[in-house]
Amino acid sequence: MNRERVARSGLISLAGGGTGAVFGLLLAVVVGRGLGPEDTGFFFQMIALFMIIANVGELGADTGLVRELARQVSLGRYADLVRTIAIAAIPVAAIGIVVLTAIWLFAPEVAQVISSPAAHPTTTTLIVNTIPFALLASLLTVLLGATRGLGGVLPFVGIINIGLPVARVVVVLIVLSTGFGLIAAARAWTWPLVVACAGAAVILAGQLSRMVPRTDAAVQPRTPTRALVREFWSFSAARGVAAALEIGLAWADVLLVAALLGPTEAGVYAIVSRAARAGLLVDTAMRMALSPRVSATLAVGDLAGARALHLSTTRSLILLSWPCYLTLALFAPAVLSAFGQGFDAGENAMIALCAAMMLLSATGMLQTVLLMGGHSQWQMGNKAAALVVNIVGILLLVPLWGIVGAAMAWVITVAVDAALACWQVHRLMAVDIALRSLAPAVAVVVGAVVLPGLLVRGVFGATIPALAVHVVIATAVFVLLCRRFREQFELDALSGMLRSPMSKGSRR
Repeated sequence: MNRERVARSGLISLAGGGTGAVFGLLLAVVVGRGLGPEDTGFFFQMIALFMIIANVGELGADTGLVRELARQVSLGRYADLVRTIAIAAIPVAAIGIVVLTAIWLFAPEVAQVISSPAAHPTTTTLIVNTIPFALLASLLTVLLGATRGLGGVLPFVGIINIGLPVARVVVVLIVLSTGFGLIAAARAWTWPLVVACAGAAVILAGQLSRMVPRTDAAVQPRTPTRALVREFWSFSAARGVAAALEIGLAWADVLLVAALLGPTEAGVYAIVSRAARAGLLVDTAMRMALSPRVSATLAVGDLAGARALHLSTTRSLILLSWPCYLTLALFAPAVLSAFGQGFDAGENAMIALCAAMMLLSATGMLQTVLLMGGHSQWQMGNKAAALVVNIVGILLLVPLWGIVGAAMAWVITVAVDAALACWQVHRLMAVDIALRSLAPAVAVVVGAVVLPGLLVRGVFGATIPALAVHVVIATAVFVLLCRRFREQFELDALSGMLRSPMSKGSRR
């Protein structure tokens, strides 16, 4: 693999994550202003169901390909690459066709489960018009998992973090601005998947054609197919369950709020949760860039290298993500006003969700270390426990506090998941970091964001002009502090890791 190309892919992944976060927010703004709270609730309820089904349909094959292909390349098992991808993709396609056909045929019954009686007709129409495209979403993620396993972060960034978010904003904006409504906007949200899936297939084929011929097939080891199937799915099956639980954690709250409180409240909560979670795309982008290197590092038993990755990434995630979450919390009324009338009721829920996202970012590479270390079963157990906590919390707290109760349930859920993963990675896998090493990063964020934010809000209020002033001041202070403490934060070391996400052995 070309070293300069790998360098660009590691760095661009961060910019791609930021782009995806921005356009994710723009989509919420377009939908909120174009449809209003009630239809926005229907729209994001559809997305919640779509994302859950699509991610469950991946069967864990995407992460399995990242891990297995990275291992195979690092160990010189080039003859196994193509068969491993086929072993991953064929079950996803076959099972997806069967399951999605059943959901499409029984759309009215599904609507009765996830929506209030008055919302059944609209929900049914949305399911019929969008759910068939979930198969393309599953296959897209699996194909891009293969490109990541082969060391290509750029295809994932370009398609998932940039191409799809940008295309969806454009097509939904066009549909709504030309007078069409909810159903047309929902269909438009799915259309870019067709081009994205075809593009991912072409890119993967090109990667394989460049990589496989480098080796002499006659002398390369070839694992028996049955052993290859067992090797791949023994990890990926458990990861598939964990991924289903994980996506349930990400979207079940929207479905439950819709079922308990109706589409209008669900619309407000969906906007708040999407805004608060937009920063996760930056977290995801960094993990995507480094996960092949984590896999290669753990495969050769380099615990010191794994600890260095974990520490540098965690510190950098705090520096990159916390300013966003703190700004959203401090200026929640101004941010929510951008989505249109009726969404300002989500201010307190926004603050609670931002706190949860800060905690999630502070966990750093915990989930990646678990997965790339082969402990998908541990993560599956963690996600099962977290999902139970989330559902029970929503059922108990939403009737008491409305959407704020749903946000508080999410805070508790993140804390439980993080505590379990921290114990497993730090104690059982010995990939531990000293928490005191994170204190300087926290101090910089507080000094650059919280103090100026409180001052600006106290003088000008939580308005959009005040938000703009805060962003300018906080950005300037933050950049100066990061440059001042560049060596302490080891930013150059992290940049080097991003430039070389694969081990030297993997570049053969």
